[in-house]
Amino acid sequence: MFNSLSGTITGKFPNTVYLENNGIEWELFVPDSALDALPAVGQSAKIYTWLLHREDSMKIFGFSSVSERRLILD
Repeated sequence: MFNSLSGTITGKFPNTVYLENNGIEWELFVPDSALDALPAVGQSAKIYTWLLHREDSMKIFGFSSVSERRLILD
């Protein structure tokens, strides 16, 4: 699938980050550890991703590093 998204953080909320990339704003679900580690709103960031696709929904989860993502998925 895709490994990461890069762009400008446009919003930070509990368990959610908005990231704007080339005119598309992505909603990423993040753990508290990633939320704290990511830059402030208005700054550039690279967020490592994992797509959860189910019959009734799709969610993109974001992590501040590859190792953090690996902890969740392994």
